[in-house]
Amino acid sequence: MGMRNMPDVQSRIEELAIRKIFLISDITGGQIPADPVAEELIFSRFLDEYDREVLISLKEALRVFQFSKNANDALIHARIRFQGTDGIRGKVDPSRCQNYLQRFVTEQVITPDLIENNCYSFAEILQQRRVLSCGDAVLVGEDGRDLFGGKFLSAAMKNGFSRAGLVVYDLGLAPTPEVPFQMLTCGVRAGAVLTASHNPANQNGLKFFLDGRKLLPEGDVGDYTLSAYQYKNTLEPLPSEYHQDFRTVCPDKRQRFVDCIVKSLPRAKDKLPDIRIVCDPANGALSMIAPTVLERLGADSRVINAEPTGDNINQGGGVAELEEIDRIEGRVDQHTFADYLFSVRTMFEEGRSSSKPVFGIVFDGDGDRGYLLAYDKNQDALQVVDGDRAGFIIARHLAQADAEASEKFFLSTVESDLMTSYYVRERLGCQTHICPVGDKWLSAFDKGPVLLAEESSGHIIIPTPISSPDGKQVTLMAGNGLQATLFLLCCILNEKLTTVDLAAPFPTGVRKTAYVYNVDRSLLTNGTEVWKADMDALRKRSAELMANGELPAGYELRFTEKPEDSDMLFATLLDSEGRIVGTVFARNSGTEVKTATYCRGKPDLEASLVELVACVNRNHITMMKDVSSHEFQMEQAIMDAVQQRGSLPESHLASVIKKAIGSEPSNSTVKSVLYGLRKEGRIRIENETLIPAK
Repeated sequence: MGMRNMPDVQSRIEELAIRKIFLISDITGGQIPADPVAEELIFSRFLDEYDREVLISLKEALRVFQFSKNANDALIHARIRFQGTDGIRGKVDPSRCQNYLQRFVTEQVITPDLIENNCYSFAEILQQRRVLSCGDAVLVGEDGRDLFGGKFLSAAMKNGFSRAGLVVYDLGLAPTPEVPFQMLTCGVRAGAVLTASHNPANQNGLKFFLDGRKLLPEGDVGDYTLSAYQYKNTLEPLPSEYHQDFRTVCPDKRQRFVDCIVKSLPRAKDKLPDIRIVCDPANGALSMIAPTVLERLGADSRVINAEPTGDNINQGGGVAELEEIDRIEGRVDQHTFADYLFSVRTMFEEGRSSSKPVFGIVFDGDGDRGYLLAYDKNQDALQVVDGDRAGFIIARHLAQADAEASEKFFLSTVESDLMTSYYVRERLGCQTHICPVGDKWLSAFDKGPVLLAEESSGHIIIPTPISSPDGKQVTLMAGNGLQATLFLLCCILNEKLTTVDLAAPFPTGVRKTAYVYNVDRSLLTNGTEVWKADMDALRKRSAELMANGELPAGYELRFTEKPEDSDMLFATLLDSEGRIVGTVFARNSGTEVKTATYCRGKPDLEASLVELVACVNRNHITMMKDVSSHEFQMEQAIMDAVQQRGSLPESHLASVIKKAIGSEPSNSTVKSVLYGLRKEGRIRIENETLIPAK
């Protein structure tokens, strides 16, 4: 193709922009490249036929085209989506700025302008699609972390919807699952939650709902469309004249959510007073509702971490800290956890002193996921019950009471133990399906009726029938940590399950994950140097393991592309008969500034699968750290001090970090960095002192 005149190229870009198909170099700016391949992409038939609004990075399209040689594939992959696994999240900055969208992409910063733009754009799409009209309602809630900043992000959320002419019904402090519940029972089609879920207190974000379900990447009201509108609305000012119509949801309607949880539980809920329950809402959205539900049930409970101030959300909480921890031994592990996990310390106190069986229910900041802890008095230990185990036990109870269970689906995700689905089919007789990561995929499943859906991280969706305003029965498909953990407790009481039963309700497989925090996530996408290095490392190490007999002869490592998550590097390990016996995969988090490498598979392959994870994780440590970020500089300063001194009292952290970055760090930022170092397995905290991990 010969080079066209630049006016022709510019005219084409402007014509496409009228259709809200925006072509840019990338979100940070820069000129459209004068390149024959770029012109081929700009004038491609694909863009003529694309029927939705979209924002495309030509810089990324050119990179992909280099190895795909296909214009359609390059343009599809180069579509920009600001949303991650579950909406948008990032570090909070209260300042106003014009380049807020660029700052979000390059620095993962959440500002009031970004929140306002996001909400206005969502409302604008819904009105363009005739889902809503001016004067219609939108329902909003928040997890409480904005209290610390003076609720400036909450104000921005409501103003964004108001600028679009919507009436805002505000739940205030509310767990995420209450928003879709209230939407369906009140007949409100649009909703939003201001939350960063399990992320540290210095971060916040947004989740959107339409008709009680979260948005998917594709579709008329999907993430790609929303991102195009967000970009469009940075090119022109939002309406300056608008009427603020904010209304508070009445207490009677809030009470219906409590009623729904209580009503959904099995009859064994009458036995809940026979046990002692430690409840940890993580100083978040369940801080008021969880105690209310427990009181309604007559439970003998102790509620901790239920005084939200905004800056203490998820501090001393449980879910994220307990991921992939099966058991905590009192004599060995107690002090390791006690310094930063109040729920663990409280469980040991209650377990050792109570005459009743003691259980803990711990949640993340917005209350959509939870874990169960069970105290073993004979062993002085805590059994941690994750989403896979809890989901299996609850599904078993549901299947026994449902004559049509064999026709219903048990849903899990690629992060779940591979053995979960296998034994659901074998023992419960249900259909199974493995979804991409994120509970939005679970709630959107449409291939058949769902018995239960779960993520190992503690998202459990128990399909719950509720009544719409016109009296029709609709099904609520939302992860609800409080409902799920209480339902599990009822199953335990009904079946008289022991901690041994909870540890292995089915023969579990390998489930290991290695994290790297404070990374540049753009470095791990399809076809990048990191991507290629990971593939090479996996091929080389798997061949070595087979050569020395650690993997059986005839096994094969095969890379598979996942259309719903094309930037997830996914490899399956096949046995000599072509059966999947293990998986190794790497993906960027859509909710935190981290990357993770996972392995799942048969228990006898654990050593080999862990070796494969390690070779990829080493690449990420050396190739992906964002060395320009303050968080990286802070973690380096902390690790240097710990290694040089052998230990570092927490009281010395501020001075060590200030010397490294030149300013006083906020307490929430320090907690965030420490959290990452613990999850990476680089430090332990004992008696308020940092020491190198063993």
